[in-house]
Amino acid sequence: NPGIPLNNIQLAGRYRSTTEQLAAGTLVLEQGAAGLLGGNLRIEPAEWQLTETPLKILLELSDIELSQLMEVYPSEGLSGSGILRGTVPVLIGEQGVSIDAGKVEAEPPGGTLKLPAERLRSMAQNNEAMALVVQAMENFHYTVLNSTVDYDQNGKLFLGLRLEGSSPEVRDGHPIVLNINLEEDIPALLTSLQLSGRVNEAVTEKVRNLMQKRDEQNQPGRSEN
Repeated sequence: NPGIPLNNIQLAGRYRSTTEQLAAGTLVLEQGAAGLLGGNLRIEPAEWQLTETPLKILLELSDIELSQLMEVYPSEGLSGSGILRGTVPVLIGEQGVSIDAGKVEAEPPGGTLKLPAERLRSMAQNNEAMALVVQAMENFHYTVLNSTVDYDQNGKLFLGLRLEGSSPEVRDGHPIVLNINLEEDIPALLTSLQLSGRVNEAVTEKVRNLMQKRDEQNQPGRSEN
């Protein structure tokens, strides 16, 4: 979990409340900005009454470099280029954090996505249409990349992705349109990853102990009774 690096953070605002109810005041954000993945993150100036939840914070993304995003969260063999922009409304309430109808898109003229065929070859078996998609994704030149992002308070993440473009190697650059919808239970995924990590740690510790025991047994001058 590398997180997302921010730089040049700028925040300016004020907070008003009574001494009797310090946590029930008014928060005013006059400026909120930071550098993010080669581009910029901006928070829309707003005023929030902390007693009125959920608080809605509008994040604005601009000039985000897709290549840097893929470096932070790499997927085996996948690479890409392009500049992203979008808006992500974040809601903060008593039930947690959610995202309501976030949108991220690529700026014209688009960019490229490249994924080795080996990653998708099993999906293309006995399916001619999927075989063309697999071949196209080896060198896909997109003109449209639109995505929607929703995250509910129960931890369900919904991603919708639309790609329009072509590949020079597939049907002489015939246009291709892909619509992809993903749904993920983030808490369950994190729990699974944590359990996987614990298993790996247990196996690593077992191997380390066995290696240490073997080294001790092989030390010069050591005798066994």
